[in-house]
Amino acid sequence: MWAKNYLKTSKEHLQWAYFADEIMAINVPKSEEGVSLNLRINPLMQSWCTTTRKDGKGNPKFLQDMMGAIKRYNVCLEAITLTWEALQEMPIWYHEEANLRIRLLAKSRAALCLRNNHQIRTVGDTKDLAGKLTKRDHKRRAACQCGDCRAIRQHTGCEALYMCTNKASELLETLPEK
Repeated sequence: MWAKNYLKTSKEHLQWAYFADEIMAINVPKSEEGVSLNLRINPLMQSWCTTTRKDGKGNPKFLQDMMGAIKRYNVCLEAITLTWEALQEMPIWYHEEANLRIRLLAKSRAALCLRNNHQIRTVGDTKDLAGKLTKRDHKRRAACQCGDCRAIRQHTGCEALYMCTNKASELLETLPEK
């Protein structure tokens, strides 16, 4: 029952599940320490994993049991059952369905700007920014002066907007088409 409640989408996500996400994000094996803590949102929606230690130094027992059941019964979020809105709210960083290239892209200078200046967190955020490249008055160059580019530069302080919008497109290309 814990797992069923934990798997509810963001609007139905129970308060304890947010705490569970935080606890699991803190307790990761050494192999996942390269994934920034603020990017670890949910181990089922993303490709990082939480620790399975049972020596009292890992997750609380109820989380160990819940994650064990999820793994044992091969439970996963099936995009076919998610609404369009839920898909847009999924984290872009270390997205579970993305190809492994996303781990390399997440470490670039442009990715850092996307996270810190543009506040890109979700697939929807990423699509919105990448969509700026398709506007009619946008010029594919670093010094584009279209209204959107000027507004984004002013709002975010981004000095390499063209690189950031291209990186957003690259991030989206790592996701499967659904």
